[in-house]
Amino acid sequence: MANDELCIRFSDYTYATKQEVSKALGISMVDDIWNRIIQYRSTFHRRLSLRNIEKSPYHVTLTPTIGNKLTSIERKFNKFILKYLKSEESLEVKKLTEDHYIRCLYWVAKKYNLRIDEPLLESIVRHDISTIAPDTMLLVKYFEALEYGDYEIIERVPWRDISDLIRQDDIKKEKQLNDTSKDEKPD
Repeated sequence: MANDELCIRFSDYTYATKQEVSKALGISMVDDIWNRIIQYRSTFHRRLSLRNIEKSPYHVTLTPTIGNKLTSIERKFNKFILKYLKSEESLEVKKLTEDHYIRCLYWVAKKYNLRIDEPLLESIVRHDISTIAPDTMLLVKYFEALEYGDYEIIERVPWRDISDLIRQDDIKKEKQLNDTSKDEKPD
């Protein structure tokens, strides 16, 4: 019974080496105890598909305590993810992404001389559009390609021209912000 407790102690609570077991018990001959620890650990031994340089597989020992700790960490991580997805920060990221899509669609429309307004672009990005003119269907398809990664459609649009236009727009907005901040500062 004492040996089983030692196996659990040196496998579940501290995953000790043979030298650490010898030091903790204060004896030099721990071969019998060590063999029982190895036997205990072998029940929880799992072979991984990963291999080292010598092409030998890696192994992991998942004792009940280690498994419980991993499960606990996984639960905490999942709770954190859920909190993040519901948080304001996540909403800010969503808003920034929507703004980026709207700007991209604006410049695509400008490139193809489409007459559009911002509410139409917002409704496309938010999937709130019910009816749309045939000539603006290009924007819907382009947005779907952006959103779902269909790059065959995106390749047809002259990206370099559009990215240059977006960059110029950013520079213009930054200059306007700088000019307004200079106007607001008292001399």
